[in-house]
Amino acid sequence: MWKRQNVQTFFLSRFTKYFAVEGETGVSHDVAIASVASSLKSILETERVRDRKFNGQDHTIQLTQNRRTESNPWLRRTGWIEILEGKNMTTLINYTSNKGSDIYEISLMASVKRVMERCMNGVKDIEERGWSKIRFWLQSIETESPDGRPFRMYYADLATYINVWIELVLFCWRSHDDPIGVELDESQTLILGRLRNLTYDDREEDTDKDISDHIDRLLIEFCLSLITHSDFKQRLSAIRYYASVKGYNLSQGRWKSPGEYTPLLAAIQFGIRIVSLEGCLPMEDRDKYIYDEEHDQTGNTPLHIFRRFHSKWLVMSEPSPFAWVHGLIVYGRKAAENDRGKRTVQIMDDGKWGTVSGRPFELLKYKCMIENALHQAERVLSRELLFRGVDTIEDINPYGIYDDEGMFLYIFD
Repeated sequence: MWKRQNVQTFFLSRFTKYFAVEGETGVSHDVAIASVASSLKSILETERVRDRKFNGQDHTIQLTQNRRTESNPWLRRTGWIEILEGKNMTTLINYTSNKGSDIYEISLMASVKRVMERCMNGVKDIEERGWSKIRFWLQSIETESPDGRPFRMYYADLATYINVWIELVLFCWRSHDDPIGVELDESQTLILGRLRNLTYDDREEDTDKDISDHIDRLLIEFCLSLITHSDFKQRLSAIRYYASVKGYNLSQGRWKSPGEYTPLLAAIQFGIRIVSLEGCLPMEDRDKYIYDEEHDQTGNTPLHIFRRFHSKWLVMSEPSPFAWVHGLIVYGRKAAENDRGKRTVQIMDDGKWGTVSGRPFELLKYKCMIENALHQAERVLSRELLFRGVDTIEDINPYGIYDDEGMFLYIFD
């Protein structure tokens, strides 16, 4: 049976707090309810504001005086903490989303996909023309010698690699006007501006194919400008800045381990190589080339043309985004050998439940399962292997068993 009370509470604990719901002050019931509702609404709104502020600060990278102890060799090698100091990671990671927010971003994403597929077809075209030596140089990281293996022509994870480059281009597209976003140099900003103007340009349907081709050519030019960004430039490379942002796991509020991170670098390195090849030797110009013996002397063969670009931007000895990416891949893979990897099993704080790869299980039932398995194994051993008439085996102390060294030979009749 319900009874009218002057106070009420939502919680049951030793620190219970009550609020008035009915009093003898002469205030009407409706007014009292409205007052309580208004107070609760104000409290909830205050907490929402505090939560938003907390979430924003929680993912802002800050340097501390004892950062040496908070860091590790992997973080010092990547330089993420210094690069992203004071940056809101929620904002930056949202810039890398591969979901187009409007028709212009969707059009740009389609262009990136076309360009990457075109570049990959360009690698296959090199082989079909008999210029296979270029593929060995494309795989090489040395200035004076080709690699022992050619660059591969088929990739099972091509879609994943293309997706990384879609994120990179969208990151530049969205964040270059943001003070915490990517910093582009003058030529990169100019190319991106031309790309924007062309993407926003509303043309007739019959010229859409021409516009798409023009957008693709500008996109290749923009990607090449990112690839040929010297480490000595005042602004940090867009490729390195994007890769640093992707090193943060936003959902768990932590930095990614080497094993988690190196696949991203492999995708970036892949794109750098195939875009560089298309930039040096565009497919539409390859049919125009006619060999002449003088070309070997003057350095005008397709191989010489590619090697001039390769020796500056695709080797480890030069200060380029490729050298940073490849060096971090080598370091990361070596560090990942001793990496524990992801934690697949976790025990909850209540000590009653756990998870395996995110799937919950009850610890008590898990223990019972182990006990049942042991009892079943003991029964099989006793009855079926030792031909005993009972399910259990008596405990044996192995330290009480001694072998007679003199009885080295047993003869059975």
